[in-house]
Amino acid sequence: MPDTTPDDGKGITPERAKEIIDAFQKSPEYFKGIEGGFYGKNVLLKMLTLPGCKGLRYYHALVPNKDTNIPEQTIVLVVEDLSGAIITGTYTDEGPLCPPFCG
Repeated sequence: MPDTTPDDGKGITPERAKEIIDAFQKSPEYFKGIEGGFYGKNVLLKMLTLPGCKGLRYYHALVPNKDTNIPEQTIVLVVEDLSGAIITGTYTDEGPLCPPFCG
């Protein structure tokens, strides 16, 4: 597996973003109703400014809905250090999901 770097990822155009988001949301194999989520600036900055932080890694996950207890998609964020290991105690979840919280 190739090493990650602080420069991984790239900007894309709004058109490309729409294209690939639409492809995902139209795929019954992958799309299960959750369009996205939100993580606030303060949460992200707290993670990104930890000593040794190289970047954020994300994992797709299932979490019980607080009202219905039915599992729903979420994303768990973790801080990766300079050696590629996860910094213990940096797991983040429970960003508001879309729907219902869509911008």
